[in-house]
Amino acid sequence: MGTPDLPSDTVHLKKLMKQMGDYNIFEIPGSLAHSTVQTERSEKMAKELSPYDLMKICMENSNPIVRLYAFMNLANRMDNIPIEIVQKFNKDSTLINFRNPRGEIKKVPLSQIANGFLK
Repeated sequence: MGTPDLPSDTVHLKKLMKQMGDYNIFEIPGSLAHSTVQTERSEKMAKELSPYDLMKICMENSNPIVRLYAFMNLANRMDNIPIEIVQKFNKDSTLINFRNPRGEIKKVPLSQIANGFLK
C-alpha cells in the first residue's frame, strides 16, 4: 500500500518516510549520545504532520519502521490514542532493527518497542 496521502508538501514527506524506511533502523530520540539522521527525520515528521496524519500513517504505511516512528510521535502528542491503533501495535510481531542506547543493533518485535510509548 505504501504511503498514504499526506498534506502540504507531500513529495517532501513521502521522501522523508522513504528515507526512514530505507535506513531500516529504529532509534529512540535522545537515547544515544549524539543526534542521528534518523532522529532528525523523526523530529521533522513530528513537526510537519498532524495527529490525524500520524494516525493514518500508523494504520496504512507498509513500512514497519515508518509506522513505529509515526506511533511514537503520536504517543508524544496524544494522551488517548484510538484503541484500534493501540491494538494494531500490540499485535504487531514484525521484527525490526533497533539501536539500543549502547549503540548495538538488535532485532526486536515492533510491539515491544511500541508498548514503551504508551502512557
